[in-house]
Amino acid sequence: MQSFIKKYYIVIVIILSVSSYALYESLILIDTYSKVSTNPRYSAFVGGAFPVSIFMGNIGDTGKCDSLVQVKRGIQPDNPIDGTLKKLFEGPLYSEETVVSSAFKGYDKIYNGIKTVGSTVFVDFKYDLIDPNSTYFKDFTKPCQVSQLNQIFFTVKQFKEVQNVVISIDGSPRKLMQARQFNCDLPVNKIKYENECLTKTP
Repeated sequence: MQSFIKKYYIVIVIILSVSSYALYESLILIDTYSKVSTNPRYSAFVGGAFPVSIFMGNIGDTGKCDSLVQVKRGIQPDNPIDGTLKKLFEGPLYSEETVVSSAFKGYDKIYNGIKTVGSTVFVDFKYDLIDPNSTYFKDFTKPCQVSQLNQIFFTVKQFKEVQNVVISIDGSPRKLMQARQFNCDLPVNKIKYENECLTKTP
């Protein structure tokens, strides 16, 4: 037995070393996984395993106010469009705050939900969104308004089944158009913006 050990001493040492290293790596992996699953600063895929994109504003582009930054998130797969919007309302992660910002952070408080009609998704908010006395309304400065709304449009339109995104106020898309001083009564606008000018979602 001793002669066997002496003969294969180096081989035995190598096997033990490799086994010890593998065990060490496994323990590190387990520790890392526990951190990832409990701390959002370690991973963007917190909240679910279904990967989606969120489009937020570029902090470095405040002069133009027209570019978007795509960040990754994870959601539950049962209602992906609704879940993705809620991630937009959560705003950037701690590690993203110097790069991106969500124009809709905290808007879950006035979010009524979505309604899908064919390939069109209606994203509904409470009247606070267009109320001049509301802090939500004051968030939308005129030069950036379209860019801010694009954060919702691009976030929702990432899903292949969605072709149009319409924002409504208490079930009426026309209310937002009126708040933006858009004339839905003109025949050409009625045709071009058929869904946006509805007085009530279908």
